[in-house]
This record gives sequence, C-alpha cells and structure tokens, in this order.
Amino acid sequence: MKNISIYLIFFAFSMLLTCTQGGQNNANETATPNTGTEKVRGKKKKKKGVKNAAGMKAADNSAYWTGLQKELGLSEEKIADIKALNTAYNAEIKNLRAENPKGARKLVVAKRTEQKEKVKNLLGEELNQKKLAWDKEWNARNSLDKTGKKGK
Repeated sequence: MKNISIYLIFFAFSMLLTCTQGGQNNANETATPNTGTEKVRGKKKKKKGVKNAAGMKAADNSAYWTGLQKELGLSEEKIADIKALNTAYNAEIKNLRAENPKGARKLVVAKRTEQKEKVKNLLGEELNQKKLAWDKEWNARNSLDKTGKKGK
C-alpha cells in the first residue's frame, strides 16, 4: 500500500508539471524561422550559422558576387554561369554525401577539383588566378577568428 501511494503522488506531481508547462505557446518563446533570430524569454538571440544552401551567409552572398564582378570586371552572364555551375556541383555533392555519408570525402574532393577546373576553363588562366586571390581575401575578411570577431 505504501508503494502505491508513492507512485500515486509521483504521478499526480508529474501530471501537474506537464499540464502547467505543456500547452502554452507564448509569443515571446517562438519566432519565425526566416528571421535568423530566436526569441527566448522576451530577448532576441542571434542564431549562429544561419546560412543558405551554398554554405554562405545570405547577406554576404550578394556582396561576394558584386565584389567579385567589380574586382574581375566580369559581365552579368559570366557571373550567372559561375553561379549555375556552383549550384549544379553543390547539388551533386549534396547527393553524394546523402548516398554515402561515411565514404563521400574522396568523391567530394574529386567533384570540387572538377568544379574548380570548369571555373578555370570558363574564366581563363589569368582571371581564375585573380578570382582565387579574391576568394582568399574575401575569406580572410569575412571569416571569424578564435574570439568570434571578423578578421581584418
């Protein structure tokens, strides 16, 4: 009899907790997924790593392409061709990783090398070297250091 009363008290206490916390949906506890922020107890917290499918932060993506176009003097068509090439290869790589999550590393490296060769053929040797230098500079400027601050 003693065990049953202990279980009954535990059950009643757990029901009390779940009933008071479970069904409440406060506007301060949720946020829309597209904002990149999350409200927690009335305060906004910036979500870390809100990125698009290409792996770049959405706000930085257009700045990258605009900067690359200005730096290399590329036409809109060339930029569109490079974007289309990147999109196609990113989709292929995503499929490779989905099909073979443990052994996809060598396949992904091969695809990235193939992608770089196609970009090189599209731009030519000289512009490709400028693009690689721009990419290196862009990554140094926009990557985070160990303290979480932007570089350069």
